[in-house]
Amino acid sequence: MLWVMSQKPSETSESLEGIVRDVLSGMARIVPCPVVVSDVRGRVLGITSSAVNASCPLCLKVIDVALREKTAPIGGEECECDDASGAALPLRNAYLEVIGAVAALGTADQVRPYALAVKHQIELVLKTQYRLKSGFLKENAIQDIIQDFVNYIPGVSDLELLEARARYLGFSPGLLYVPIVFDMHNFRQFIRDSWKGASSSEDCREAENFIQSVKNRVLLRTKEVFSAPDDVSVPLNGDKYAVFCSISPKIQQDKDLVFKRVNENSHILLRKFEEERLSAVLGIGFFFKGVPGLSYAYRSALEAVSLGKLLFKQPGIYDIQNLRVESLLLSLPASARQRFIRDRFTEFNLDPNDEELKNTIIVYGMNFFNRQSTADELHIHRNTLNYRLKKIEERTQKSLRSFRNYIELYIACLLSNLPSPDLELQKPKS
Repeated sequence: MLWVMSQKPSETSESLEGIVRDVLSGMARIVPCPVVVSDVRGRVLGITSSAVNASCPLCLKVIDVALREKTAPIGGEECECDDASGAALPLRNAYLEVIGAVAALGTADQVRPYALAVKHQIELVLKTQYRLKSGFLKENAIQDIIQDFVNYIPGVSDLELLEARARYLGFSPGLLYVPIVFDMHNFRQFIRDSWKGASSSEDCREAENFIQSVKNRVLLRTKEVFSAPDDVSVPLNGDKYAVFCSISPKIQQDKDLVFKRVNENSHILLRKFEEERLSAVLGIGFFFKGVPGLSYAYRSALEAVSLGKLLFKQPGIYDIQNLRVESLLLSLPASARQRFIRDRFTEFNLDPNDEELKNTIIVYGMNFFNRQSTADELHIHRNTLNYRLKKIEERTQKSLRSFRNYIELYIACLLSNLPSPDLELQKPKS
């Protein structure tokens, strides 16, 4: 009696048939004897010779024997069948269920190694496919957990359950964490360029496998940098990732040391990406401890990524601590922004489209009015900077030494550089 076992949805005969076809095509020149691969019902899925057309009795025989044994040996010898026509071995999926058979036709002792080689190759592809799909499932589960953290509502959400799920991801409830969210800047272009070069390779025939392998490599590099026992690195939707950088109790009271550890590791990670011809926009959020603080801190890291992309339009590291003014200004109504820009630039007799002027004002303030530091960042000579600042004062008839004058001009320059409301609607969603 032939027992037919149910197959997992991901391993229907159709997908198995495609794998068999590819494996037999790749091994046709290596295997000198006819090889037949059948599904669990005995239907031939692939052959290397026209010698077999409908079914292979030897395949049916080994399938029957393997199914009667019910369990697959782990580390032991696999059941096999041979007769005057050749040798056959059962074919198993990643769950060790019998899903078919491989038969090599000819003298059994001579052809058995070829049946074994084809069997191992097909099963290897099945296991790789299984690991890929398992990775997708785990990634989706992680995204669900992160989303539940983000939507945490005090007094409504089940805090005990969330804390248990946080421990599943690797969080230590008593530690201070800093959230870092990064968006791969050139990921799609990198995939397109790399796939063109790899599409002819036997190892990169499936586009989804290739994309997932690149994503896994990004995650691996991230874990190499943020490698402390309590660091948590997870993939998010699309080409986004999140890191929750743990802070040792020894330094968590020293904000400068915390900032140093997070930023040094972030720069190391960017350099690792550059070595792989990748780049990213990293957003660093506020510190937090425990699940209740995670929601706000994580959102602040997402906001830092959005602000970095909107304002600077290039890869880099953007800390929400340094973008609070820009975040506040973006929250103003568009009409209020436009009115302030128009009034201030008119009063100061300046052109809001003069990018050199605006950049000089902003960088001068960000460098705490240190002229040498400002000149260095602008890549100009200090005398050139002095000339620009003097020209601004002559045109405005106002002293930049006046805090009120300067701060109004600084805010007007910042506002004029912020994206228009139409562009803000295109900000990345979490």
